Amino acid sequence: MLFGPTASGAEELARMRPHARWVACFNTSPSESLRPVFARKGQAPAPHLPVYGDDAGAKDIAASLVRDIGFEPPDAGGLRTGRFAEPFAMVTAELACNQPGGPALTYRFDKLRG
Repeated sequence: MLFGPTASGAEELARMRPHARWVACFNTSPSESLRPVFARKGQAPAPHLPVYGDDAGAKDIAASLVRDIGFEPPDAGGLRTGRFAEPFAMVTAELACNQPGGPALTYRFDKLRG
């Protein structure tokens, strides 16, 4: 199956196991960022790690895990967000693994006002 603007891996998994509680996170940040983020936990601003899914309770649990490591978990909507987050993960992989500076990549989304 080709993923992108009309489907996602997250949606496909939910379709295959409809009684499970699905949520996605940790898929847009390289694992090499986890230790340094945890080491500076509590220092502002925390890097973002989006959480998305259709089950509010599962999203709350995932967001708590994301905070425990030291990320800020913006709510990125339902599982259909995977259509865009999964390709974005490929961008973060490129920046982390194929560009100078090492794989411990983090990011923040800030809304600019005015």
